[in-house]
Amino acid sequence: MTTNLKSTILILVFFVISNEGLAQIYNGLVLKLDFDSSYNDLALEPSTVTGYNVAYGTNRHSEPNKALKLDGWCNGNPTYLKVSNSAKTTFSTGFTIAFWLKEDLSSGMDPANGSCSPNGHHILFAKGGDGYGTSPNGIYAKLAPLGSGQTEHLLGSSAGSGGLDYVDTLVNGTDWHFYTYVITTTRFELYIDGNLIRTNSHSINFTETNEEDLYIGILGPKSTPALGITNWFPLKGLLDDFKVFNRNLLAAEINMLFQGENVALEQVPSINRLEFLGKKGV
Repeated sequence: MTTNLKSTILILVFFVISNEGLAQIYNGLVLKLDFDSSYNDLALEPSTVTGYNVAYGTNRHSEPNKALKLDGWCNGNPTYLKVSNSAKTTFSTGFTIAFWLKEDLSSGMDPANGSCSPNGHHILFAKGGDGYGTSPNGIYAKLAPLGSGQTEHLLGSSAGSGGLDYVDTLVNGTDWHFYTYVITTTRFELYIDGNLIRTNSHSINFTETNEEDLYIGILGPKSTPALGITNWFPLKGLLDDFKVFNRNLLAAEINMLFQGENVALEQVPSINRLEFLGKKGV
């Protein structure tokens, strides 16, 4: 048996195992955005997704127009998505948000005055807003550059949603990374590339959050603009394979999801190619 044939068989075995495991993990999947030149929801019961200034870029497999390209604040036309609230995106005991991100924190919105700044902040996602001023209540995740190759990561919330304020210092890189947030009424876990980075116990509720739309790449809009700005902290970078689950994924599931989605499709033989990464409604 040749080395190439052995490699092909091993890859096929891996894909079969991964396909079966991922099918089980996808139980509870309520939002699936692949960004293959579209931001349509590919979950079984699609949500209504509205795009603003949408553009596409190259994904982590070097495929053009298969990732959401977000230009941030400084060009004046930020890209972001709104997922309209529905029964699918209301949660009782917990939820999981997972996505691939290639960040670019070279410029963003200054929280002090809304100007373009190399120290600007970037919202990854927000179920509502931060509750500050006329911003809607909710839960959000945000990045901000710290200098010296480091990034501040914040998971926060409005006071009525539990007043979350978890801050971590991460390495500021330009590579693709897989972020997973597990948020329950009693616990928060942050994983990057399948590895647990942060875990905390708390006591929160989703009453406020369940009333709000989900925003990707920006904070929920202020009802009255602050400094003339309605939508704060637009994200700059590339985003891919954004998923929301209505349950808390386990560590083993998150690692399998990372490993399964981290395989480039060009590694799969052209004959009988397994397309588990792109199955609609999975």
